[in-house]
Amino acid sequence: MRLGLPHHLIGRSDRPSRLAVGHDLLVHLIEAHPGVDAVSFANDELAAGALFECARRGVRVPEDLAIMGFSGEEITSHFTLALTTVRIPRHEMGRLTADLLARLNGRLGAQPPIDVGFEIVQRQTTHTPAPSSGEAMTDHTERPELLIVAPMTPFVMGALERDHTTQRL
Repeated sequence: MRLGLPHHLIGRSDRPSRLAVGHDLLVHLIEAHPGVDAVSFANDELAAGALFECARRGVRVPEDLAIMGFSGEEITSHFTLALTTVRIPRHEMGRLTADLLARLNGRLGAQPPIDVGFEIVQRQTTHTPAPSSGEAMTDHTERPELLIVAPMTPFVMGALERDHTTQRL
């Protein structure tokens, strides 16, 4: 447990990120963890595949299952249920990377991290829990079971090796 909260389960796949992978991961998650009520995907494409599978199965989003993506793809705002996502400043990240590479001029070395920030864009695939009489939630059984699905990149693999709360899907 971290910060008094139960560990999150991180599912992972070795397959390249595609709509079909999001579909397959959701099928496995529902079968392996029938109590899950929130899923955060490593990108919007995986989340979209899961959202389409929910529609096919009659799973009500967000009432039965909340879904969130990552990257802030513009098309996700046009789905029948607009996808909640974490928007990152991709163009700014690219510009900063190009500037950094130009400054390094071939020299490799540790560079300080650059925080470009992010924005959570809440849309129709998630909802904000209603406050319970103004009291803080202390009973962990009231918290939603959250599964995080990530493609296997070297960065993710390193993080998963340090955090033993993962499960290959």
